[in-house]
Amino acid sequence: MVRSALTRRTATAIVCAIAASTGAQAPKSSLTIAEATKKAAQLGANTVSVHGHFWCGKEGSMIYDSYYKSILRISFSEAYLHKHSSFRSRCGFDIEHKSNLVTMTGHLEAQQDGKLALVTDELTFDN
Repeated sequence: MVRSALTRRTATAIVCAIAASTGAQAPKSSLTIAEATKKAAQLGANTVSVHGHFWCGKEGSMIYDSYYKSILRISFSEAYLHKHSSFRSRCGFDIEHKSNLVTMTGHLEAQQDGKLALVTDELTFDN
């Protein structure tokens, strides 16, 4: 078991080295809300993709895991607000969607009240 784990690590390291030398990027995977909140200190201001259920309202917006187990407040970046100037566009209400599942890309930030928020640069609904 130890040998196979080392072999997998070695293979992963080789693939990453080849990808870096050829300029290819490793695919980014989305985090759940729970993973993003647990890893917030490690992630810092780095760009992160988070997948979950999206709720958008005039009093505030959030992304959450199933059954509201983990919740992140949503703030929209200046670039996102500039691109989506209306409330309907910002929340995706201008296009019909089959579900409220989204992948959001942005960075995590502590708000003034100490709660964690995802500052969104991009939002993509699942189809």
